[in-house]
Amino acid sequence: MILTSRRRAQAGRSHRARRRILQVFVVLVLVAGTSACSQEGPRVPGNGCPATSGPGLIRGTAPDGQVFFVTNPGNCSAQAYTYTGERTVGRLIFPPCVEACSKPAIAPDGSVPSALTKPSALVSSIWAPDSRRMCGFLNGYVRPIRVGWFDVRAPQHLHISVFPSLFGHLPTSSYSLRSCDVTADRAVVTAESTSPYVDAVAVVSLAKRKVLFQRDFTGTAAGLVTTVAVAPNGLDMAIQHADQPPPPKSSPAPVSCSPGRKAGRSFTMCELPSPPAMPPETPTQADLYALRPTPHPIGRIAGKSIVGWSGDGSRLITWARHGPTGIGDVVEVLRATDGHVIWQSTSMFNTAATAPGVPSLAIQTYDPTRHTTTIHLIDTLGRTNRLDAAGQLLPIQ
Repeated sequence: MILTSRRRAQAGRSHRARRRILQVFVVLVLVAGTSACSQEGPRVPGNGCPATSGPGLIRGTAPDGQVFFVTNPGNCSAQAYTYTGERTVGRLIFPPCVEACSKPAIAPDGSVPSALTKPSALVSSIWAPDSRRMCGFLNGYVRPIRVGWFDVRAPQHLHISVFPSLFGHLPTSSYSLRSCDVTADRAVVTAESTSPYVDAVAVVSLAKRKVLFQRDFTGTAAGLVTTVAVAPNGLDMAIQHADQPPPPKSSPAPVSCSPGRKAGRSFTMCELPSPPAMPPETPTQADLYALRPTPHPIGRIAGKSIVGWSGDGSRLITWARHGPTGIGDVVEVLRATDGHVIWQSTSMFNTAATAPGVPSLAIQTYDPTRHTTTIHLIDTLGRTNRLDAAGQLLPIQ
């Protein structure tokens, strides 16, 4: 009788424990919500994520400040570094399984909320540089263009600015919010027919609901394409023009077919030829603008493609492409004020990591001749540390 009672008590405790575990699991699922790929976790996430095609750089935060993560192909392991190349330890914020997400909601400072609830009427949400607010278009890509923003701690309070005349003369119906700095009262909006090329760009004041700057590129010469790059601080912008060469002329390759047999039935398998490689765009010029106090030009870069900014807007990342294979390419870091080159690498540009207010850069490049990937950590003076694709420190050459 006593044994039976103990068993019943043990069974009751086990049942209650299972219920608590189930309740916790349900709570975690509900908290994850729309950001199932983002949660606070330890320095090295668990396994179970799909294999990646290559290493990546992901912004993050640590108790001592800004870091970036080097993710390894094939698993979910990651190592965090400061922008000076120091490995960090302790609890960090890293979005596990970020490889499986097409657009992870990573804040500019690298912090990732466990749950992110946004108004359903807001689409194409992007982070403000302060990592506290998010912005987006209200009710989709319709005119008049309405920009809404909210504090992630109070998503029920949605602020809206309407711009009735913005892009009203353009036939395009697709728009992008390139940056949205609520604190600085600046947002950059573009209209485009074919991404990433823009038909027009505008800088607006959210508080005054006023268009401060607008440029239309629909009447440019045939083959000339325009792109826009905004610095992570939301206060600097590059408008870049380049010649898009026509596709190479070549006779169609023959279709390769071979007979086969499966399950007693004959069939013919044909392999379509690969399309010819497109030649790279030929950069012509990029005009640089500061967006405060009012948008105004600050310089021009010629003959190079701008692929990124440092977090504080003081440095530019440029890429001069010389062929579809990447051989002969040059990646550089320039001072935005005078175009002075402070760092250079003869390789292909892959990706970069920085954060608002951070002048240093982590740039990942690929050498097609050696088939090696390198991560360069570049400070404001151009001094460099190097990591390999696995995050190991390399000797300075």
